[in-house]
Amino acid sequence: MKRVVPLLLSFICLAAFTATAQNSGGKKYFTDIEVTTSADQTPQFSAGGVVNIGGKPRKWIVILVKFRPAKVAARSGSGMMWRDDVSIQFEALFVNKGNPSLLSTKIDYWAVQFDGEESYAIAFINPTIFERFSPPGAKVKKDSVPVRATFLINEAPVAVAYGGSKSQEAAAAEFKEYASSPNVNRVPNAILGKEQTPWSVLNFDAFELTKQTGK
Repeated sequence: MKRVVPLLLSFICLAAFTATAQNSGGKKYFTDIEVTTSADQTPQFSAGGVVNIGGKPRKWIVILVKFRPAKVAARSGSGMMWRDDVSIQFEALFVNKGNPSLLSTKIDYWAVQFDGEESYAIAFINPTIFERFSPPGAKVKKDSVPVRATFLINEAPVAVAYGGSKSQEAAAAEFKEYASSPNVNRVPNAILGKEQTPWSVLNFDAFELTKQTGK
């Protein structure tokens, strides 16, 4: 199913890194994976009868994953295959003066069609969460936090890609150094799905349909 590039992200500067999918069993389920990050202000909406108590919009880390599912015919012989057991494990690494924190969430998706078409998934880091795990005074920028996206089918990892740092290689190196450390602070469900953010109603049809975010 062809996805439309979301307009809300068309004007931002992206830290984009194309990754070669590392697929299990020699079978490529997903290719052309790109993980990009950006720093976006909270969307603003106006509504009558709502008291405006002020507050300056803050910046979020937006994690955008572009990918291409393999082209697989349905077993029925009609159309392309659909799968309801595709997930992406989103992770973000905060290295704060040698006290690393690994934030994560797993997003499950409905009805991913394996039609060979470009597709999108998205996740977010709230400004408060960014401030909580960053060094004092750190600014939300497009290359602030290295991130990793691991694709799973039926809970088994089939591809992984990196982004959010100076280069894909730099992000992968930081994960290799810190993510497996016994001293890393693991923070599950700290990355949000689109439906948990003010972006929930924007560009709804541009992204894969979320079944569940976190556990």
